[in-house]
Amino acid sequence: MKILLIIFAIIILIFIGFQIFLLVSTNKTEQRKYTVVLKEKSFEIRFYPSALFATINSGVRTYKELSTPGFRKLADYILEITKQKKKLQ
Repeated sequence: MKILLIIFAIIILIFIGFQIFLLVSTNKTEQRKYTVVLKEKSFEIRFYPSALFATINSGVRTYKELSTPGFRKLADYILEITKQKKKLQ
């Protein structure tokens, strides 16, 4: 019985540690600025200023398959744009 309580306590501590990690990591995520146009009880309408986003198309089905090659494609694109801007100046 004592071993069971120790195992349960360890599981609870791991769960709490994971929740703290998630809380801290999501607070570091950049948030886009917006203006609330209309606010009701259960929803609000927001205005977001224009922004530029870069995406890639891929036929893979999982994040693991996409993460490294997808990042590489995106980084190559951004670096090429940067090189072109430097040539123009």
